[in-house]
Amino acid sequence: DLLMVDGSVAQATGLYEQVVAMLDPRDRERRSIRGSAMGMLAVRWRDAGDLEQARRWIERAQKEFRIDVQDESCRDGLLSANMTSATILAEAGDPQAAVQLLRSELGRFATAGPGLVRQAHLRAHFDRVLANCLLMAGRRDEALPILDAGVERCRALLARDESDRGAAYRLIEMLMLRERVHGEATGESDSDRVEAAAIAAQYGFASHANPAPSAHRLPR
Repeated sequence: DLLMVDGSVAQATGLYEQVVAMLDPRDRERRSIRGSAMGMLAVRWRDAGDLEQARRWIERAQKEFRIDVQDESCRDGLLSANMTSATILAEAGDPQAAVQLLRSELGRFATAGPGLVRQAHLRAHFDRVLANCLLMAGRRDEALPILDAGVERCRALLARDESDRGAAYRLIEMLMLRERVHGEATGESDSDRVEAAAIAAQYGFASHANPAPSAHRLPR
């Protein structure tokens, strides 16, 4: 991960900018890599609090992916970029617009054909982003069913392939977020924290006793 090399946002983003500059924009096979690097720049600037830079880079990523929407990786990249765009909207103080944008993306997920496992991973990330934006908009009752669906999606991925560490980590994130939301509402925790801790131990992840996910922290 290139996040914050030596604690320097400029140095970390500089590495991604080098990737963008290195790749020929006419090279169709590498277009999705260029777009993904632009998307990562948007995420880094968003997390650093510079939303103008974040908007600039995510708009470039979206434009890059739209050049070749017939390509599967570019279609998925555009969906991911639009999710990042929604998080930038939410951070800028407009979670309702973020939710509206995300809802408009639901029809982009494939339900048949090749690549369904990749789509399931992407949808799990989508569930987490949408739930966060709903929570930021004060729409807890709408967020919880989405978290429930996301948890089950990740469990299904792990049932298919127990070695899927990406699904395991995403499941931990959603369990901890759901536990926190329930705790804020009732003052009590539930079995989600226990399950998350067991998964973290099984897969060798860092302790989730004080998890990063929260109702007000956007996912990457």
